[in-house]
Amino acid sequence: MYGVKGEALLSYRTPQNLQVDLNYINYDKEQTAINFNYLEERKISLSTPIRTRNFTMFGRLSLNQIIMPSTEFTTAQLLLSGAVMGISTNFTTYGLYNDRMDEPTIYSSLSQTYRLPNKFLFSPQVQYDFSRNRINNLILEVERPVFKQGFLNLAYENNFLRD
Repeated sequence: MYGVKGEALLSYRTPQNLQVDLNYINYDKEQTAINFNYLEERKISLSTPIRTRNFTMFGRLSLNQIIMPSTEFTTAQLLLSGAVMGISTNFTTYGLYNDRMDEPTIYSSLSQTYRLPNKFLFSPQVQYDFSRNRINNLILEVERPVFKQGFLNLAYENNFLRD
């Protein structure tokens, strides 16, 4: 995009389904079309299916870096998603770092979905902050389809960070 940004994307998949994605964006310092002051964005992502006798999952590791005039941010994410013993499970770990921080912030979220009788789904989710050694958030959700295209959803959330 002339006068705004230049972007390059490279994607490669091996015969074993390991996929590598590289993305680089360089913003024009004088651009006003995008409402932030990024100079560069750098991203790399590795993803692959993970299969064993007991489970099938999808895994992705990604690293993102944003360069700004006076600071830079780096984030990392590890995602594992699939079915463990027939239970839909998602485990995600995030790492956040800014060059103005002394220590990175690292937290994980674990969620599962259980099929209950009468088409009910129960989904608990917990988020744990390794940087503070505490639980940040707890969500309990019950869902059931109603009529042909509707859903009834009841959720409880306890955000321990904000009481």
